[in-house]
Amino acid sequence: MHFEYDNRLDISEEVEKMKHFFKVDSVTYERIFSGNIPWYGAVQLLLKLFKNIKIFNYTSIGNNIIYIIIIFWEYIRFSQYRSAMRNHKNAKIALVGYDILFPKSLALALDSYGIKTIAIQERVRPLFVNCYSYNIHTQLVVSDFTANLLKHSNRFLVKHTLAVGQVRTDHFFDEAPSTVSVYKRRVILLDYHIDKHNKDEKFELILNLKNDIQYRNEVLSIAEANPDIEFIFRGKNCDWYSAQSHHQIIHKANKLPNVTVNTDYSNDHWASYHLCTSADLIIAKPTSLAEECVSAGMNVIVLDYGINHATIVSKFLPSLLKKYYCHSFEQLQDMFDFWKKNKYIISDKGKNKIKSDIFSNLTDGKVKQRVQRSLKVIYDNS
Repeated sequence: MHFEYDNRLDISEEVEKMKHFFKVDSVTYERIFSGNIPWYGAVQLLLKLFKNIKIFNYTSIGNNIIYIIIIFWEYIRFSQYRSAMRNHKNAKIALVGYDILFPKSLALALDSYGIKTIAIQERVRPLFVNCYSYNIHTQLVVSDFTANLLKHSNRFLVKHTLAVGQVRTDHFFDEAPSTVSVYKRRVILLDYHIDKHNKDEKFELILNLKNDIQYRNEVLSIAEANPDIEFIFRGKNCDWYSAQSHHQIIHKANKLPNVTVNTDYSNDHWASYHLCTSADLIIAKPTSLAEECVSAGMNVIVLDYGINHATIVSKFLPSLLKKYYCHSFEQLQDMFDFWKKNKYIISDKGKNKIKSDIFSNLTDGKVKQRVQRSLKVIYDNS
């Protein structure tokens, strides 16, 4: 079984991709519907919970109530998932699409049937942030470093780990058409995507229009001061480029001859990776692609600040990775000027240490091979 988290509109195309990737003859998509709730068991659980805690202890009544609600809700979800999985209980393996989104109660339900859950680790950062946790039987992880973090963490329950690397980094090694620049150097600007129709964006701490506009204003001011360097905007989408809220930014970007906005999302699905490979420098928001570029030893500056924060992501990271992050526009300018003068952000010695100690030198274009080899071993032993 392979679990996804959204409604697929391109099922037929997706099925062919899945068959090719996992080297199987048949792939069928079915929607999971919640099963029945065993109310007798639920009542029994509530009685046990009330019996084992001092619910009316004045100093802890709030914590006790929250505790009961959480445990009871997870039991309900576990029971519903277990009921829903009854028709698939003879399966041996469940492939998880995205580890940090995978419901823990579903993982427990699958485990109760002896079904092994397997997930690929997308990035390093969630391991350092307290808001994420999951339980997976076997995880194909980024590196030996992240495997060790999982082993000693009390937020993640992972029985087995296999270090394979970050699977999308293989596209750094694609034989893509070369994009020759007429400028002396090239800078790729990786942004967060902004939904121009999102009415609730003003309530977002980081993904709000004011933060996005500030980011683009700052990098455009650097571009304006360096007309001999090419700057290319690239993100998950380019909705900002037609948003009324960004009309001044759009005008400024169009006026600068050394600035372009890459708007082609039709043919090359991995264009972002190919553009990064062609870059001399990458200025990025804290995206997964920025982390992948670091693992490949590229020159990267990651912006960990906005109009309402100065440090969010990097404060939790290992000191080796913090060297890529800046926390103000002034620091961004200093790091950019350092790169202009020295042609690097971190020395080759520092990059090699990061590639080795954090990423186990697994960004080598062979991650997919290791994933498929590991899956075959798991299949054969199941």
